[in-house]
Amino acid sequence: MNIDDLVRDAVRRQEMLAVDPEHVRAALPVRTTHRRRGRTVLVMATAAAAIAAVTVPAVLQDPPVASPPAAAALAGLTTVPLRYEPTWLPGGMAERERAALLPTSSLDMEAQHRTWTKSALPDDLKTPDPFVTLTVTRADHDPREHLLAAGQHPVDINGRPGWSDSHTVAWTITDDTMLLVTSPELAPLPDADLLRIARSVRPDHDRLRAALRLDWLPAGFEAQRLDQRGNSPAEWQSRIDVPNGHRALSVQIGTRVTRQPGERLTVNGHPATLSIGDDTDSDDGTGDVVSPNTVVDVTLTVDLENGTYLTVRATHLSNTTETVSRADVIKIAENTVVDPHPYLDWLGR
Repeated sequence: MNIDDLVRDAVRRQEMLAVDPEHVRAALPVRTTHRRRGRTVLVMATAAAAIAAVTVPAVLQDPPVASPPAAAALAGLTTVPLRYEPTWLPGGMAERERAALLPTSSLDMEAQHRTWTKSALPDDLKTPDPFVTLTVTRADHDPREHLLAAGQHPVDINGRPGWSDSHTVAWTITDDTMLLVTSPELAPLPDADLLRIARSVRPDHDRLRAALRLDWLPAGFEAQRLDQRGNSPAEWQSRIDVPNGHRALSVQIGTRVTRQPGERLTVNGHPATLSIGDDTDSDDGTGDVVSPNTVVDVTLTVDLENGTYLTVRATHLSNTTETVSRADVIKIAENTVVDPHPYLDWLGR
């Protein structure tokens, strides 16, 4: 992944919530010439992607330095150290999202990112403008080698080399770590603000903590990425992404849910709905339908009856024997444990 890819990815953070089925089909170049439109199935990406009842129900700005809550966390929860934070942001900015690759991840993408916005996240929890994102990634080249693109110029960030353009500042904070401060491409922050944010970045000792524990996954699957977002501890979502080839899983807990019709079930004593859909008619972004493959979406949503919902979603291509079954989705939900005291104090601060 080159630096341009990282910048585009940082600008379009909402794609992390619901990646289009075309990403699943990336390895399938065959297209028809028919233009057809259909509903879009929300699926998690495969290797580039970047989450049911449970055994334990879940019951000028200097950003404050958050610290983990005193309440004991559920045993076995995954935590990821947050490596950096800005110590200055424009007035009115509050942190809305934290995301990171898990320690066992095999994905080749940015290690983590954090997002601040002036407006609250809307109902779909997608990132509104204006925003600021801090991305931490691997430095695979000297940023001064990237100055061939028009509109980019070299910058010095606290003695470290970097470059900037109209909406991004990128620099190597260490020889093997690159940071990017990004604002909306169509409505960027002033250059002076972007540089001030970048020069305010310091090491952070806070941690991103999963709000759930996956005690069972199908063979070949391993949790790869953790994403948490929301407006406050009363309005939030925590998701673990589990991609595997042409299959993908996500397990999500939070206060918001997209209700879909489907089969009524009871899972671990809680009411649940299982829906199975497909995306036969979605195009690949050019208007041409990808054929003959269909993305199959199996979603199990459980009302935990305390204001939160647990959702297990599995996707796969219809023409492959590599599937995630209805029984697998139910078993994942039955073996997912929710933290009764999720660490969400940082949201909206």
